[in-house]
Amino acid sequence: MDSVLEELAKGFFRGLVFVVVEIVFGKVCYLLGWPVCKLLSFGKYPSANQPVPSKSNNRQSYWCSFAGMVVLLAGITYVLLVNT
Repeated sequence: MDSVLEELAKGFFRGLVFVVVEIVFGKVCYLLGWPVCKLLSFGKYPSANQPVPSKSNNRQSYWCSFAGMVVLLAGITYVLLVNT
């Protein structure tokens, strides 16, 4: 009985982590990185005109999300350093 509950808990937490990562990295970081990518590439990338992540997992979406993660981490670091 303990192993069944343990496996259910593992599955629940894996699903929870997946949802959090999908929301934070896929949505929030993309929306933060989209204008950065547009500025750095002079409007060329990402090729879509709308600031929403595409359903296809292409490299442009990942790079925009990565740029957003860098912006997010830089902002958090700045806030933490200024308040100390």
